[in-house]
Amino acid sequence: MRFSELVKASWHALIANPKRSFLTTIGIIIGIASVVTIMSLGAGVKKQMLRDLDTTQTGQQTAEIYYNSRDMFLNEPGFDNRDVTMLMDANLKGVAKVEILQQTKKIGMTAIINDSQQAMTADLVNKPVKQPIVAGQNLTTYDFEVKNPVMLMSDKLATKMYTTAANAVGTSVTV
Repeated sequence: MRFSELVKASWHALIANPKRSFLTTIGIIIGIASVVTIMSLGAGVKKQMLRDLDTTQTGQQTAEIYYNSRDMFLNEPGFDNRDVTMLMDANLKGVAKVEILQQTKKIGMTAIINDSQQAMTADLVNKPVKQPIVAGQNLTTYDFEVKNPVMLMSDKLATKMYTTAANAVGTSVTV
């Protein structure tokens, strides 16, 4: 069979069944597009992983592990100094140093402030912080030693809930 006859037969088949031809064409296009997409995603992930595993100029490799609690209302510490000590005591081959870069204790909560329920986040601290105080007093070392149930409230929140920051001093907040 000659090439010109094959082209004519194909053309007649396409014209005779336009819906089938259209759907077949769409299927082929979608199939090729999905294969190209999957291959591109795989290549991109591979490139990013290789970039992340690249060594420094001194030949050392670092790994950063991020901890995110599954429940924003739980006070899970994530990694702490006991974990660091355990890893260093394990004498893992090739591990020169283990450290916690940033240890934040931020939790989400629902609080009742001035008889109004508010969704908010709180920073848990274990030593006095240097914050400008608008009204009241800063947290003291004594507060931490005896575990006083005290808190600092932002000026914005105090003004919103109590009209002025001074009105918020001495009130109770239910968390």
